[in-house]
Amino acid sequence: MAPPRTPLTRGALATLLVGAGLVTLIALPPFVAAGPRELLMGAFSAVCHQLPARSPHLDGVQLAVCHRCLGIYLGLPLAALIYLAFRQAPAFEERRPLLLGLSAMPMVLDWGGEVLGLFRNTPGSRLATGLVFGLVAGAFLVFAFGQAGSSGSGGHDRPTDLS
Repeated sequence: MAPPRTPLTRGALATLLVGAGLVTLIALPPFVAAGPRELLMGAFSAVCHQLPARSPHLDGVQLAVCHRCLGIYLGLPLAALIYLAFRQAPAFEERRPLLLGLSAMPMVLDWGGEVLGLFRNTPGSRLATGLVFGLVAGAFLVFAFGQAGSSGSGGHDRPTDLS
């Protein structure tokens, strides 16, 4: 018998779908014609600088976001998969602002180190630091979608059987 579907499971599935959808859209530019490519690039330009030297390319065509943003977006569905694999919610509900801030620190340090001339960041460091933030942000999305899906429970955070 399958385990009951809790609001957090629904939240994880919603996060997985949204995150995987965004990652798919980000990766599409090398595989579509010029018109749709311009549309995708324009849509993501609202949230990413898309500097060619700081963005991944496939077959010479730039993806819709930079390395750091790609790491963030990859972290969203990965966080959902981690939750679904282990069915264990991290115990950080009351520490959200602190954890989100801490997860942004590697990005800030990576960026600041280059700005201050202490070291040069790399595509790998930008992707990795974005991924750290994306994993934490993805965990928060699991909770947010889970709470939105359980709004009929009178505002209480009790699991319900949705199967």
